[in-house]
Amino acid sequence: NQDSAIGVLEQYLGRAFGADWEPATLVLLRQQARLAPKVPIHSVEPWLAAPTDALARYLYLYRLLTSAQLPRVTSYLRGLGAVGVDPQPLEAHVGDALRRWQQDVAWRRRVIAQAEGTLSPGDLQRVCALLTHAGEERALQIVQQAEVPGAAYELASSLIATCETESKLQDLALRWAQHRPSRVEEWPATGYASQANALLGILDRLAAIYQHLASPIPAWNDLAGALDWYTGSGAYALRLQHAEAAAATRSLPDGPARTQLRLWLPVLAKRIGTHLDEADQRLASIISADFAAYLRSPRLATRLVRELRPRTKANLTASLWIVVLDGMRWDTWAQVVKPRLQEMYEIKQEKAYLSLLPSCTHIARTGLLAGQIPSHWKGYGGSYTTQQSILAARALEIPEAEQRTSLRFASRMEADRDTEPIDAAKRFRYNVVILNLSDDNVHHLPAGIDNINKVVGQLLDDILAMLAVWIGSEDTLIIASDHGFTELDPGAAQ
Repeated sequence: NQDSAIGVLEQYLGRAFGADWEPATLVLLRQQARLAPKVPIHSVEPWLAAPTDALARYLYLYRLLTSAQLPRVTSYLRGLGAVGVDPQPLEAHVGDALRRWQQDVAWRRRVIAQAEGTLSPGDLQRVCALLTHAGEERALQIVQQAEVPGAAYELASSLIATCETESKLQDLALRWAQHRPSRVEEWPATGYASQANALLGILDRLAAIYQHLASPIPAWNDLAGALDWYTGSGAYALRLQHAEAAAATRSLPDGPARTQLRLWLPVLAKRIGTHLDEADQRLASIISADFAAYLRSPRLATRLVRELRPRTKANLTASLWIVVLDGMRWDTWAQVVKPRLQEMYEIKQEKAYLSLLPSCTHIARTGLLAGQIPSHWKGYGGSYTTQQSILAARALEIPEAEQRTSLRFASRMEADRDTEPIDAAKRFRYNVVILNLSDDNVHHLPAGIDNINKVVGQLLDDILAMLAVWIGSEDTLIIASDHGFTELDPGAAQ
């Protein structure tokens, strides 16, 4: 549309930021914009004369400051000197130029990327200093509205830098929970984007942690109440969220925000430990007060196979698969494994169980598969056994004569490397497969639950590929864990 000066400007800006141009080609585009129109274009000449880098910075900064409802924006931009040209002649048509900002996401991303590629950290810090004059609450609201990662990062950094006590960090995080940016997915991959996403992710995790810690642990009457609180309240995710926040802090550039986070995250870790230890002590009190009730509890892991048995009529067409992912914590299940499984399967039921105590691998896994406490681990002849394949067969009520033809038992743990590969073409009514997920990795990886969960995510690729081959469309798949694990505090060693 070249019927008006505004139309020429809109077309020029659309093309100038619509593709990656070589400098010489951009000169030709500017000449075409000046020569082709049949209408006067004097009013938009300042836009055609300015370098595109300067226009990108102007659009970026003008949009940021006006979105923050700052008055006299042009005066501030002149004082900052960050645009590179006099912003006064551009102001008359900035509203026309910014219409495309709101309507064209791809165009806006190019403008942001070009602006942040030429704005220095000092430029953005001076701009953000203007935005923080109205107070922390207003600054948080500006971060919420931030369409640009550079400003979001600098503003959030300045707020964290003022947290001279852990309680102040808590206050900031709780207020942050109400001001999470909604446009992060639209940010282009600028030099600031990864830093902004890391910092905002830290605040997200801190907000979730502090929100949980603000609520007292309720009084439970039974084991079910304790389990439901642990999985439903978010208590299960506290250590993982902290580990992820600590890892993201290590990725930040050196500066006051990183310094404060590194100072207060260890303090928060102790608060989390105290909180979870209180929950552990309450759970221990319930168990020790009536250990027999604990052993009879419907939420003990030994009940899983017994619950399945009357509901599952397995045959060669519709087999039952029990896949034990060794050492899988609830946070690993909820945040890593479950979302991936849902891409392939419909999850019809989910339930948390308590591991059989003591929750070392051998006792926990054997009790899970046997469906019994150790005193009832009996083979077909009635004598004591710890052979998991026999105990699983008995729990599934498979006659001794049919054990080898009805039950496939396979383990992929480090101690069981001699197990033959699973032949998916050979069908069994019942299938028990034990796969290494977390347990073996705990002993080999650097400290940090987040590191273990990252490896779990990688291992899942192979595990899901195997399941896709093994599991038929009529089969039932049960995913279970024998036990979880906790990171021990070195300072608590005796």
